[in-house]
Amino acid sequence: MRTLAKNLLLIVALAGLLAGFTWSFPAIQKGTDFPAAYAAARMVGRWKSGAPLELAPLRDEGVLVVGSGNVVHNLRLMKRVGGPAFDWAVRFNERVREALASRDHRALVEFERLGEDARLAVPTPEHYLPLLYIAGLQREDEQMSFAVDGYEMGSLGMLTAVAGMPAS
Repeated sequence: MRTLAKNLLLIVALAGLLAGFTWSFPAIQKGTDFPAAYAAARMVGRWKSGAPLELAPLRDEGVLVVGSGNVVHNLRLMKRVGGPAFDWAVRFNERVREALASRDHRALVEFERLGEDARLAVPTPEHYLPLLYIAGLQREDEQMSFAVDGYEMGSLGMLTAVAGMPAS
């Protein structure tokens, strides 16, 4: 387990993605030996300069990486009584899907360049940034799968992207 943690730290540190780590190796249930590493979603430095998000080697180590957030996440404009998605939310979500499908990771990193739709969809980045971890897991020869897609309350996108899962 120590070797895995050392390798995980080395791979992620070399990718230059994280400002801070909170490491923990708890037993998920009593009696299990399932290592878990928690990484803060604060990304700085090299990812802004277009450094590659090459985290796929983690998969070779048997590491399951889960990025939890929302591609579209604007609580201020949320329709509390429900309703269809805002046009800007749909456009931004589709642009992200296209970037994932075509492995255009630079567009994902530089999402602010997508204009007003991006500004509305991602008013603060903490819910969007986990997507970059998942994009970094995608290998050159594989397509990204989308397990879930849709919208809640007009301004919350539920897109779930999965690297390494065969398309259904």
